[in-house]
Amino acid sequence: MNRTTTTRVSRFALASLLTVCAIFALGGSAHATTLELNGTADLTELSDTIVTGTVTQMEARMHPEHKFIYTYVTVEVDEVLKSRTVSANGTIVLEELGGRVGDWIHHVPAVPKFEVGERVLAFLEDRPDGYYRTYGMIQGKFRFSIHERTGEEVLTRPGEWTDVHFASSGQSRDLVAMRADGSFAAPKLLSAVRDWIATH
Repeated sequence: MNRTTTTRVSRFALASLLTVCAIFALGGSAHATTLELNGTADLTELSDTIVTGTVTQMEARMHPEHKFIYTYVTVEVDEVLKSRTVSANGTIVLEELGGRVGDWIHHVPAVPKFEVGERVLAFLEDRPDGYYRTYGMIQGKFRFSIHERTGEEVLTRPGEWTDVHFASSGQSRDLVAMRADGSFAAPKLLSAVRDWIATH
C-alpha cells in the first residue's frame, strides 16, 4: 500500500496495513479489524482537532494514485473544542478510507460511517493535504441522539463498533463514566473534554 509520508505515524495507517478485509467486489464479506483501544481521555489528549458539527455532504471517489476508494465527508462545524486549524461556523472535510463508486465497494469495518444530517462529535487527526480523518478510526466518531426512555441527549458510538476487536484488554481511559449501553451523557462528556483541554 502506497501512502504519503507524514511526520508522525498515524494509527489509522497502521490499522489499515493490518486490515485484510478491503473488498473490491459488490456484496463481498469482511473480517473484523484489530485496533488499540482508546478511551475518551486518550482521544482528547491525542487528537489534533475535536469538533461538533453536522454532516452536510458526502461523496465517494476513486483515489487517482492507488485506486482505493475514499469517502469525503463535509461537516459544518458548530463548536471547536480543540484545533490549530479549524474555525467555528466553518466547514471541514474528512477523508475516510472506503466507500462505493458505482458497483465497486471498498469496505473497511473499522472506518466509521457517516450520514447526511447527523450531528457528530469528532476526534480527528489533521492531514497534510488539508483533509481530516477520525482518530483511532471508528473510535473517533460519536453521534448525538436522544435517549428513547429518558429523553436526554447522549453520544453514541457507530453501530459498526461491534465489528472491531480491540487489542488492549485493560481499562480504557475515559473522562466520564460510560453508560451501561455504551453511550455517554452528552453534556457531561462535552464539559469534561472542554475542562481537560483548558487545563492541559
